[in-house]
Parts: sequence; C-alpha cells; structure tokens
Amino acid sequence: MVKALTTLLNNGKVQDPHLLYSMKQGNHVERYQQPANLPQVGDPKSPYWGIVRNGMYGMANQPNGTGYKLFHTAPYQIAAKSGTSQVFSLKPKPDL
Repeated sequence: MVKALTTLLNNGKVQDPHLLYSMKQGNHVERYQQPANLPQVGDPKSPYWGIVRNGMYGMANQPNGTGYKLFHTAPYQIAAKSGTSQVFSLKPKPDL
C-alpha cells in the first residue's frame, strides 16, 4: 500500500519504500541509495494523478467527504482513502 501511495504522490514514478538510512561496518558508513532504474507507471503529466489526490484530500476535508467528521479539525492537512474503489464501465448496460 505504501508503494502504491508513493507512486501516486510522485505522478507514477515508482520508488521502493524503506527504513534504512545507512549501513555501518567498522568505521565505514554507507548511505542507502535508491536504485536508479525504477519504472515510471503511466504518463507523469496526466491530469488523473491530481484528480485522485484531490479526491483523497476531499475525503477528509470536504463536508461531503466520508472522513470529514473525523479529520476536518486535525491540526495538519490530511488526505485519505476509505472503502474500496468503484468498478464501472462506460459501456451501456445490456438489456436483461
């Protein structure tokens, strides 16, 4: 989930989440380096990245957001996701 969220926040640039800052062996300290060849998912200039981020912000900050009652008084800005995403089709429903 963290990897998906960081990919969203970085407009599709994938990064591997980690907690390691550096490694020390004897007197030698080596800082962690993120691999340079991580993939890009989708078009980084696509407006959809911002639409999703705005929706997550609205969930916690807009009066009609499902998390508004819990988060609107928080002393910091928050964006959140609740529930599951909706799957839909742009095709018309077949007559049954």
